[in-house]
Amino acid sequence: MNHYGKEIINHPVGTGPFSLKKWVRKSKIHLIKNQNFRDMTFPKSTGQTSFPKLEGKKLPLSDEVIVKIYEQRSPLWLAFLQGELDHAIIPKGKFVDVLKDGVLQESYKKKGLRVLRQDRPDLVFIGFNMEHPLLGRVSRYSIMNLPMAPNGSCSLVSI
Repeated sequence: MNHYGKEIINHPVGTGPFSLKKWVRKSKIHLIKNQNFRDMTFPKSTGQTSFPKLEGKKLPLSDEVIVKIYEQRSPLWLAFLQGELDHAIIPKGKFVDVLKDGVLQESYKKKGLRVLRQDRPDLVFIGFNMEHPLLGRVSRYSIMNLPMAPNGSCSLVSI
């Protein structure tokens, strides 16, 4: 990593189940099975889920993974409608066209589409400039206990 310095982003490194075959920035990542990946097999059934045909097979199960990157939802939605993707989030501007009273419109049902409602987990990162004069005199633990406003901003109550 020291060799590339700030250019490390252009030289991905890893030891996981897949190796990078091709990377087109802001477009596509093509991964292939890492033949040197550690000797791991698909686990036996735990009782909650059962995949007997997969049990004991060497991991990874897939020979390749292709990740398409869409920076905007409209092109993603169009690719989904053209059958290029298996899953997509309905863009805000298309809800009226796709759903009526929460039910999938008939034209989409005829295409074999269905709606899955799911909670989307979000990751939130909150950073504090501990060198700021106001925060420099407060312990890190005190800052983490500050109340969070509904709009997501922190408020300093009393220090």
